[in-house]
Amino acid sequence: MKKNSILVILFGVLLIVFGFVNPFNLGVEEKSKDSNDAKKDVQPVVQTKNFDGVYKKDNIVLKIYTLDNKIKYNILANDSYTAKGEADITDDTATATIFEKNYTFKLNGNNITLETNDAGFDSGEYVKEKNYTANDYFTDNYGDPKFVTSEITGLYEQENNKLYVYQMADNKISFKAELINNNTVVGEAELDANGNYTVTIPENTYSLKYENKNITLTSTDPTFSGTYTKKQPLTVEDIIKKF
Repeated sequence: MKKNSILVILFGVLLIVFGFVNPFNLGVEEKSKDSNDAKKDVQPVVQTKNFDGVYKKDNIVLKIYTLDNKIKYNILANDSYTAKGEADITDDTATATIFEKNYTFKLNGNNITLETNDAGFDSGEYVKEKNYTANDYFTDNYGDPKFVTSEITGLYEQENNKLYVYQMADNKISFKAELINNNTVVGEAELDANGNYTVTIPENTYSLKYENKNITLTSTDPTFSGTYTKKQPLTVEDIIKKF
């Protein structure tokens, strides 16, 4: 009897061990884990570029450019009344509110339906007339995109301080300095007779001198002064994002 009891116990132990190491059980666990991982890896794709375009309703023109799941819009009425801003995209609709004025842009095939309480514009369907590219948006809001490839355009760094510069015209640049202490200055500077790009904002003067992939910035505000080394060029989209 005692011997039989020992055999039963040993058989039970073997069943438990087999349950832990059963390759079929392991296979089910791995399959379930892989399936869950695959679900985690699948991210929803937001299709946003369908918004891009120039649209028109009567004499009102709507221009839309999409970047980072937002639309940048410009509505121009025939009497030069305009509205510009950004609207967040959810599915096929983008919405924005500026000073209690609401704008809703909804995709309607190739066209856009605008709903707004802004009395300067008509709600309704705006018909797409043509595409509207990053270069088009840049030209309307920043200048000639041909200057984006100029030598001075780029990101410059001094330790962890950053200086963004893009050329706007033959004798004009725009710059944005961001310091690690959270001080920031943005300005447009014109080329002077000494080869420096200079501007006063509003109490301090900033002068930028470009030489050998470096920009020496001197200012009456010494926190921004120093030599910044070029790290990389900037694209049209880089400039739109930063400025």
